[in-house]
Amino acid sequence: MGDESSGLHNSEIKHKFLKIYDLSEEDLCCPVCQEVFRDPVLLSCSHSFCKDCLKRWWRERPTHECPVCKKRSVYEPPLNRALKNLYDDDVKVCPLKVSVSVQQMS
Repeated sequence: MGDESSGLHNSEIKHKFLKIYDLSEEDLCCPVCQEVFRDPVLLSCSHSFCKDCLKRWWRERPTHECPVCKKRSVYEPPLNRALKNLYDDDVKVCPLKVSVSVQQMS
């Protein structure tokens, strides 16, 4: 359900969230699991994944390639702090079913 006290529904909140952060739905979810990023890591090719999704992918493919572009990674990927901070501050569930603090949208 939307937050009826504010008059905003989840779809309106999601639209505002995407507009404020200039993001698309693809930017908000891991390409492997299709869920909101959990402990997002950033590869040298600039693609981001959940840390656990990438570890599972790499266990099956020891060449340590990117699941999207297949570029090889030669180092342990760092935490994607921008995505981590974004989700810690605003997103409570998968953005495809966004629940954002309405006070932050006003």
